[in-house]
Amino acid sequence: MTVYYLGRGTNRSHIQPFPPGLRMLSGDQNARTFDTQTVTSPTGGRPVAERVSFACLDKAPQKETPHLAQTSCENGLRAQIHFQSCWDGVNLYKPDQSHVAYLSGIDNGECPRSHPVPFVHLFYEVLYGVAQIHPAGGKYVFSQGDTTGFGFHGDFMNGWDAKVLTEAVAKCANTVDGDVGNCDVFKPTHVMDTEKICPPQKPLSNEPVRGFIENLPGNHTIGAVPAFVGKAASGSDGVASVTAVYGGTSSSKTMASTTAASMRGR
Repeated sequence: MTVYYLGRGTNRSHIQPFPPGLRMLSGDQNARTFDTQTVTSPTGGRPVAERVSFACLDKAPQKETPHLAQTSCENGLRAQIHFQSCWDGVNLYKPDQSHVAYLSGIDNGECPRSHPVPFVHLFYEVLYGVAQIHPAGGKYVFSQGDTTGFGFHGDFMNGWDAKVLTEAVAKCANTVDGDVGNCDVFKPTHVMDTEKICPPQKPLSNEPVRGFIENLPGNHTIGAVPAFVGKAASGSDGVASVTAVYGGTSSSKTMASTTAASMRGR
């Protein structure tokens, strides 16, 4: 998984660091179709549903789509999601995500007047090695039961050291390409290949989440809209962006990957 911190927006010179305790969710775990009605600006803009996209990395270039369209991808299937970059300046979290808003162009543009505080633009990429599972493609389902991809989503919970983040935003938000490794502020603590040498964490729930499993995590039904309650209703389920795979009609079990798009800031 790759996370980009980008200087975007017409007011990018005034980008502020994420305040301690900020949380936000981008995407809708219950979506199963493309929403054409909800847009970034009442006077125009882009459909908010375009925050999610999938890139099939095949031999020949493929057009990105807002859903799972092509799964026969020699170099992997990349799920992508843009986050809200505008804050109301008051609330650290609201379950309906109304404390944050998207730029008018989602990945660029203006903040609405109701959310005047600009943040660094977050962009997540999650690469799935689909060719290693089924070279000719296959059927895929996210752990909340979504087979369309429209329900792909990601969480952000600010865990940055406030002093470090403030310095990094001031020095690097508009001068580097979004790769934190290219920001001098992080070089004293930057470790190459961290994702390879960092040991995996133990599962948070007492259920199998790796290898071949009988059911989706949480026993969610494939194709159904989940009836989450309580904390999970806000989207902070922690595993709903994990992908499960069933590569052919002869397979009676499900294979779960170990990649989640829910993460903290560092």
